[in-house]
Amino acid sequence: MISEILNIDVEVYNDDKEISIRSENMYVLSSKAIKKLIKPFNPIKGQKVYVAKGCNIPRVKIKNYYDEKGYDISNTNNIENADICIIGKDFINKNSDNNYHYVCKVEALKDVLIQVADNGWTVHIDDDLFTNYKYDEVIVDSNFNRIMDHIIPNFEYINMQWKSVRTCNWSQKHDINEMSQKILVSESDLLKDINGDDAVVIDSERYKQLSSMIKSSDDDNIILAMEIMANCHYTKSLVYLNLLFYNYCNKFENESRAKRHVNFKSLLTYMGLEPGNMTTNCENVITNLANRKCLTEDNLNTYCKEFVNNLELNDKKVRYYRSTPSVKINEVELNHPSIIEAMGKPFIYKCNITDGN
Repeated sequence: MISEILNIDVEVYNDDKEISIRSENMYVLSSKAIKKLIKPFNPIKGQKVYVAKGCNIPRVKIKNYYDEKGYDISNTNNIENADICIIGKDFINKNSDNNYHYVCKVEALKDVLIQVADNGWTVHIDDDLFTNYKYDEVIVDSNFNRIMDHIIPNFEYINMQWKSVRTCNWSQKHDINEMSQKILVSESDLLKDINGDDAVVIDSERYKQLSSMIKSSDDDNIILAMEIMANCHYTKSLVYLNLLFYNYCNKFENESRAKRHVNFKSLLTYMGLEPGNMTTNCENVITNLANRKCLTEDNLNTYCKEFVNNLELNDKKVRYYRSTPSVKINEVELNHPSIIEAMGKPFIYKCNITDGN
């Protein structure tokens, strides 16, 4: 999961015609490498589980989940004692820093250093610097080309790219290396059932009740609605959860404390949303349903009824865009690739609404 990239620093001593190449190892965290290590959550009796920093599931819910499933396992706060590590979607962000650096190819750097030596300069560099180096790039200072331009006549600037490099410190590296030796499990594998089989299911009637609560001017009602959503059965409530975020994301985003409560953050993680951006649209909803193999005619009919009622037609040829109340919509076709893959053809929703209603 972790590799090392060299951060190269060049010190120039003009009077002595010498340059010194100093280097520092930076630990690079790879999200692709982490994803390859993820396994299903199939614990064995007696195993210990470590919940990594960045997991958005409350620890008490994880414990209840074990009991619900009949798993004879326990949590531990010591990575070294763990058999399984649960990591969340925020694992990378919580265990590393993302910074931008200029990078160049190792071979290009070597070639420049040869040119420096050919021009009568002494280059001080560790002979084994690149011996076991696995990267084909190094980090260099933004002024590298300008520095070399003063040393090498008619110097041709090498290609340097401005790249995002996600690195961790030594302590984080130690913990992550420990975790990589364990069975890595994604929090998403637990989230779908995290509230238990007896959790509230948001159906049509409960959706209407929650909508009324959210529409009220009472913040307590909105917060209570968010708590009910966070503690419902996610999988069985998926269609109506999508509708609630589709219609009321702004209301939720205004509840600064409630939206960052660990229970609600678990729901956001399941839905693929963030506390600072809960906006969803037709594309997002279809993708969300597709990812959980819930693209059925019934679910799409439920969603489209709400979607179409919020649809507005605008005539772009009219200055300032005017709505067109005389235009009636008889049907809506959803030809998203995921729908065609799941159903074999586009989905047609039959309707009869007038724009503005």
